[in-house]
Amino acid sequence: MKQNDDESASATQRRYRLIAATIVIAALIIVTLAATFEGSASNASCSSVSVIPMAAGGFPFNTQPITLNTLANAEQAVKDKVLVPDVSALGCGFRIVGVKMDHRPTAETINGVTYISWTLSFYVTNQPFVNGTTLNTDLLPHAIIVTESSEPKNSVNSHESAVAFLGPGTSCVISVRANVSSSSCTTQPNTSWNLVQIRNTYLDVAPAGPDAIFEINGVDRAITIGPGTSDKMNPRTSPIMSYDQLLAIASSMIP
Repeated sequence: MKQNDDESASATQRRYRLIAATIVIAALIIVTLAATFEGSASNASCSSVSVIPMAAGGFPFNTQPITLNTLANAEQAVKDKVLVPDVSALGCGFRIVGVKMDHRPTAETINGVTYISWTLSFYVTNQPFVNGTTLNTDLLPHAIIVTESSEPKNSVNSHESAVAFLGPGTSCVISVRANVSSSSCTTQPNTSWNLVQIRNTYLDVAPAGPDAIFEINGVDRAITIGPGTSDKMNPRTSPIMSYDQLLAIASSMIP
């Protein structure tokens, strides 16, 4: 019985890390631009964002127009219930300008369970956007991207997945912030990720981004939230979204 439990935990950890890795790869392909932001995440404003391209650091710099779908078209494509984030906490005219189908519905099998796998991303900005015309280099430094992926039915254990992502030997300190129960966890000195609990869902959150990766119990979804030019494994501070705003967006998607 213990062997089966160990195998199940191992499979959960592999799936959760695969989610993070898949979204990192997708972000690198879609963004094709890495940036260093100047300013503090606590000073979110509607002013323009100062961006320094990092092409010299080995990241590709490829300017291209962005084409997005409407939410209605995305929902029709996945033929499933989509959790739409409430981005009103960002203020300053931020809204969802479109949805990108990162991975169209495909039958996949994990641990003997076959399900329809799909991934889509909501693009959120306060900047003007013309579909098929606005360039990635103009939009992404001013954007928040919320990515949603389907999971095998009844396979999600958000606490198990979140702890597995942080790794073994994690020590946690419970605290409360803005009526959200949270645990600040440390796996090594100066770790960049915290464990945060919102109702019955646990999130891995990098305050420096801020970025979040989590699975939602009961609805079989994996979610990431972060700045448009963020590398999820190496978050950088964004001047357009604060830590509390990130938690508000995440909370709007959690039942």
